[in-house]
Amino acid sequence: MALSTAKIEMGMMAHGHVAGTVPHLAIYSLPFLVGAFKGITEDALAVDKATRDMTVRELKGLGIGIAFGYPSVPTELISKTPVADISDMKGLKVRAWDELTSNFVKALNGVPVVMPIAEVYLAMQRGVVDAAMTGVGTGMIPMSLQELAKNLYLIDLAPAFIYITYSQKAFDALPAEYQKIQQEEWANAIADAKKLQSTAHEESLTFMKKAGVTIIQPTPDQMNAAKAKVKFLWEEWAKKSATNKEAYDAVMKALGA
Repeated sequence: MALSTAKIEMGMMAHGHVAGTVPHLAIYSLPFLVGAFKGITEDALAVDKATRDMTVRELKGLGIGIAFGYPSVPTELISKTPVADISDMKGLKVRAWDELTSNFVKALNGVPVVMPIAEVYLAMQRGVVDAAMTGVGTGMIPMSLQELAKNLYLIDLAPAFIYITYSQKAFDALPAEYQKIQQEEWANAIADAKKLQSTAHEESLTFMKKAGVTIIQPTPDQMNAAKAKVKFLWEEWAKKSATNKEAYDAVMKALGA
């Protein structure tokens, strides 16, 4: 709303934070879709390319433009309680953040607890949640979850896709030469973001190891079982609205599914 009304001129939006207003962006959160074809980063960029016209269209109606976008780091699972089989969480209380992530947890026999990442430390301390899904460097480390939970499972769910956005009203008020300079700087920023993204995850995992966290790679059998249990959520989501279906069809075509 602040961007729409030009109270602020630019903003950083993760897809999950915007999906309440632009629902088709929840496609990034379909479990294991991103990463199932060419790899996490490549698939995330393909999803963005396939849906960018839709996203531009929806945000334009709000008076918001997209400067650039890039995938963040994968979403992993950190838990106080060891998880013997990632495909069967056996009542584990897991922090989720929306309907799709809640349904993912339910499909794996866990108990989703929806909350902002800023509330997870206290919730984990009090036993409200046993585990949390978030990025290692974007959620776990900033919230100091490594102090409470020592089991980090590399489930590699889709990263947040970050959109750097701007107020169209504020941009249109700039002189033409300033608009050109701004667009050139945005192009440079895309390159910088991609460079940082390529190393950020490994650096975060190194930090966690030094903090005494055990990094666990679930077995292929466990991961395949988990993927099989949640794949029904893809088409279930696509059937919910015309824009969901439009995005889903475009993405499946782009990914060669």
